[in-house]
Amino acid sequence: MVHGDLDEALPVAMARRYAARAGATLHELPGAGHFDVIDPDSAAWPVVTEALRTVVAGAEV
Repeated sequence: MVHGDLDEALPVAMARRYAARAGATLHELPGAGHFDVIDPDSAAWPVVTEALRTVVAGAEV
């Protein structure tokens, strides 16, 4: 999971709870808002793409 710590639409505390319950890895992005995780021009984008690579690499075919 990737979540900005400045996300006002879905507070990061919600992502923390979900990650803990689901056993997921949460990457908190300092200074990132709600839409930064889907904006290829944002500073958050390299973290998002690396998280996706990790998930895809670990996927069973």
